Amino acid sequence: MEEMYDVSSSSSSLNRNNVFKLNVDYLETGPFSQAEEFMKDFSNPSNLIKFKQLVEDSEIKLPERILIQALELLSDASSFKYHSENTIIHLEIQLRTWMVTLERVCYSSIILGCEIREQLYKNLSNFVNFHYKTKTVFKQGVSESFKSKAKSKEVDNTCNDVYMHFQNYNIDFLLVHLRDTLHSMRDDETRTDETLRRIRDFLLALIHISPKAASARSGSMSNILDVAESLPNFAKALNFKYPITYWYPTWRELLSIHYSLENLTKDDIYSTLRFYNETYLLELLWQYVFNLSINQIAPKEILNSQNEVLEFLNLWTKKEPTAPPNSLWFGALDLAQSLSQKTSQLVSLALCYYLGLESLQKSKCNYICFKSLELLLTLSYKKPKLFENIIQDEINKYKESLPIHYQQVFDELIHDVTQKLQLNNQFMEQLSFKSIKEKSEIKGDRKIILDIIADELTCPVTRQITGDFLILSCGHSISSYAINKWKEVTIIENRLFECPICKNEIKLNSTYNFPKNEILKNLYEKLEKAGYFDNSLEKQQISSNKTHMIEDDLFLKFNKYKIFQNPASIKFSTQIFQKVQPKIILPAFNKAAKAEQQEDYETVIMWLTQVIQLYPKSYSIRCRRAFASYKLKMYSKAKDDLDTAIQLKRSKHLAYLYRSYIFKMLNRYDEALKDLNQSLNIKSNNIDALNCRAEVYFLINSYEESFADLNKSLEIKPNDAFALRYRGAIYYMMGRYENSLVDINKSLEIKPNNVFASGAIYRYEDSLADFNDSLKVKPNDAFALTCRGAIYYMMNRYKDSLADLNKSLEIKPNDTFALRCRGITYFVINRYKESLEDFYKSLKIEPNDAVALSYRGAIYYMKKLYETSLADLNESLKIKPNDAFALRYRGAIYYMMTRYEDSLADLNKSLEINPNDAFALRCRGITYFVMNRYEESLENFHESLEIEPNDAVALNYRGEIYRIINKYGESLADLNKSLEIRLNNADTLRSRGITYFIMSRYEKSLEDFNKSLEIEPDNAVALNYRSEINRRILRYEESLAMLRRIAKCSEIILTKKESFNC
Repeated sequence: MEEMYDVSSSSSSLNRNNVFKLNVDYLETGPFSQAEEFMKDFSNPSNLIKFKQLVEDSEIKLPERILIQALELLSDASSFKYHSENTIIHLEIQLRTWMVTLERVCYSSIILGCEIREQLYKNLSNFVNFHYKTKTVFKQGVSESFKSKAKSKEVDNTCNDVYMHFQNYNIDFLLVHLRDTLHSMRDDETRTDETLRRIRDFLLALIHISPKAASARSGSMSNILDVAESLPNFAKALNFKYPITYWYPTWRELLSIHYSLENLTKDDIYSTLRFYNETYLLELLWQYVFNLSINQIAPKEILNSQNEVLEFLNLWTKKEPTAPPNSLWFGALDLAQSLSQKTSQLVSLALCYYLGLESLQKSKCNYICFKSLELLLTLSYKKPKLFENIIQDEINKYKESLPIHYQQVFDELIHDVTQKLQLNNQFMEQLSFKSIKEKSEIKGDRKIILDIIADELTCPVTRQITGDFLILSCGHSISSYAINKWKEVTIIENRLFECPICKNEIKLNSTYNFPKNEILKNLYEKLEKAGYFDNSLEKQQISSNKTHMIEDDLFLKFNKYKIFQNPASIKFSTQIFQKVQPKIILPAFNKAAKAEQQEDYETVIMWLTQVIQLYPKSYSIRCRRAFASYKLKMYSKAKDDLDTAIQLKRSKHLAYLYRSYIFKMLNRYDEALKDLNQSLNIKSNNIDALNCRAEVYFLINSYEESFADLNKSLEIKPNDAFALRYRGAIYYMMGRYENSLVDINKSLEIKPNNVFASGAIYRYEDSLADFNDSLKVKPNDAFALTCRGAIYYMMNRYKDSLADLNKSLEIKPNDTFALRCRGITYFVINRYKESLEDFYKSLKIEPNDAVALSYRGAIYYMKKLYETSLADLNESLKIKPNDAFALRYRGAIYYMMTRYEDSLADLNKSLEINPNDAFALRCRGITYFVMNRYEESLENFHESLEIEPNDAVALNYRGEIYRIINKYGESLADLNKSLEIRLNNADTLRSRGITYFIMSRYEKSLEDFNKSLEIEPDNAVALNYRSEINRRILRYEESLAMLRRIAKCSEIILTKKESFNC
């Protein structure tokens, strides 16, 4: 019976315009497919870096299977087959990518099984061995004895310079970190949620000010929790399954605090803290480094290059693992370096500079010297005008302070760090990554860097340097001393307790501690020496400028009530009154505006960050910085700014619109639509929002909604090329080709170089010529190749179509549009195996692609996997309920399951959408047939055969019906024609044999049954009829033989059609 629903004869009836839904303006591939693509070849450092960036973006929720698979792939050291400068950089990149992936797993709900954890741990030793050999190579590489060995496959001799004592201590640290993290993970339970809950509670206890506590504060920091003293309490709560080295529990807590801090500030309740989380982290790092520099391990290790860190690595035992001295210090500096590479805040860079400098000067081992130098030189490269000369001068001064016999060792360290950074930069350039070097209009000296830090530590109200700040609910940061005294003023004057800068009410339950005491304590001497503190009282100069009167009025009231008895005057580089100036007169604002015009978005972010320090509640500045971050594909940072902007002003539309751009790029279409709807509720005629929503609707195949938005957009702006292009595409898919041509031609007049518009026109020859011209200019344009492949398909040139689609997929292997096109082409030429493979891959990338789901369901139907087929078709119809293609196949499956009413419902709906679908008509005709509704069945076969006159199955069924209603001549005509198309079809031979039998033409009937039984020897119906014919023509022995043969059949299978015949 399955044969009767065969579609091979009706492939030409496919609606080609619905088959290929051309994607307009290719969007970037989604993050899941990107991750899977990068994972295919981790031997390529470019893929490692890109995958690491995906994992580090907390906005991207990678599936658990991807993270686990990545861990397994990253633990494979087989790609490291020789030793060279580049392999050292490559090794660090792979270990860092492994580290961030493992960290992502640590803070997820995943519990690694014992087997995989042990395998990862075992694989780690391969990296240790390779690293040890690499260090040996570079130590011995200048000797003649080694040079002979260097000709072996282990050493890359493409470079003539083989460096002596070339160290990269980052690799040592990363190996120890990975080892101890794997040691700390348990396969029988998870502690992540409990640990993070405790860390979060700790952070809130550290920073949150209750109303009661606020009123009791005296201005000193004695009541604020000390991080270093509190953290050991967590170490006691952790119960590691395997022994852990001395440093790791505290390191794990530090990482947990860092993770919790970033996630805490993403919470809308604590959104005010987002701008300040870098300073919170730096305060923590300063506290660690200060304590560690006092209590550093092994003072004998002062610049002793003979002690190799690998001597501390014991990765083959779980009894007594060891680690390099001061690993925690190294880790703190590594966090600072990571921050310095990502931040756009000058104050964070300045604090990282002094953290690196203090570490260098206080360090007693080359392990920390190396990392301090790397941090400093990283800053020097990132902002050379600000840091380069100062850092070089400080390094030289430090070297001169060392004993002569240690200066050579220090020179080797400088060489190692410099060489490592140079190789890293060259390596990144080879991989076509953008240089991290940034533009800077600030020319640096120590005074400017201290000015930046002094500005950070100066209360905008009291103008005093302090480490005791509060963050108010409005976002301004003011010293706790000033706030407490200002509260006294408001009590005396019986007025509202409000921010002295912006006049917003101060809500104590949304006020937070913002301690900077460790920073101040460590830099106090430098600030004092530079003259930022002056014990002599200086008169405060009060400006007559009206823009300053907010603060002037505050100072007068403070003086009136003698609140500041002994103010410490400060010499400050810029007037603090700048904090209340209009944004338009700020130099940073104007420089940001200029950079926006030049599309220099990195500079835009740098200057707008300075403005936000003064205006943390500025909606427009948040939106502008978010847009710059969006253009740089820094989606997480952009979303943070937009979340804050929306909290500030929910009645404005721009932040919703910008956030929808981010959600669209991340393929989070539901969230994008929610934001776009909100944006358009606020501003209904915004063209950007209408066009974006139309695009999102287009991407999820909601063409009617997309069409409506595009029409509205074009009413407002008739010459919008984007809207014309998309509406042309929708007209095209609606079969309204003349309308499509008008829109796309008009779009091309406005933007002549748009590839999609030039190709998506129904006139195939013209369209083909356009794409041919485009491909002459750019022969490897994957999009143009895909579109030309689609056009070849429309023209029935399947071989040419496959050639273009294959080439396109070699360039972009995960292009779902190309995969879908090729899958459909394979389907039409009956290459179902290849078609199924393409749809599998396509749906792995875009699981909700209704077209791919419907075609995969159709292939499963061909393979008689009806339940699996039904699952795909149901899912497809949830997404696109009116897909005639999916409906007809589901109707066919319901028939095979004898669910005839369900079958008719789907087939009726499919034929309402596409009345001339011969396949659906045939299916409905067969369903009516088995339900004995012959008149309706006959009507469907009439219509089906008008469309496809040579459909052998339909002819067979119509011949059956004619016989049942006693029209034997018509029956024989149809059955004869069917057998001309399919010469030896056993089913049709039996049908004609029955018709001949009824007409008493026994010889003809016997001839047909004999042929039928040659094909299907044990068919009981044919055997029964042949026995009866032999009896009627008096061939009793043959008749009896047939009856005996029937009796021997172990099973008689009567198809539904044949049961009617009998």
